[in-house]
Amino acid sequence: MGVDGFLRTLSEAVDNTHLRHFAGQTLVVDALSWLHKACYGCAFELSTGRETDKYVQYMLRKVDMMSGCGVAKVVLVFDGQRLPLKKRQSYKEENRKRALQAMAAAKRMQGNDRQDEVNKAYQLFQRVG
Repeated sequence: MGVDGFLRTLSEAVDNTHLRHFAGQTLVVDALSWLHKACYGCAFELSTGRETDKYVQYMLRKVDMMSGCGVAKVVLVFDGQRLPLKKRQSYKEENRKRALQAMAAAKRMQGNDRQDEVNKAYQLFQRVG
């Protein structure tokens, strides 16, 4: 849930390099971007209220990978309040999420065990995450 066009705006200032370049340094990471990706791996469990720690394990593997490249310290930042620029985008995404959750719930309530129906529901669960 970022600011539209933000990365494109910064593209000329970006320098691709290997993590080893930051050995011995402290890196600060936007943890919400990692967490968002991590939730895709356990979307079904999260959307149905099942207990899982897959998303935590994903985050810890990322930190371990950075440490393995010599990064001295990794600081995970979970940003706080919504930015004004994000307000309209957030509203649209929340409405879309509610609609997808309703569709996923409807699929679950149908109780249809056919594989294609299960696959469709799983795809909806992933979009909700």
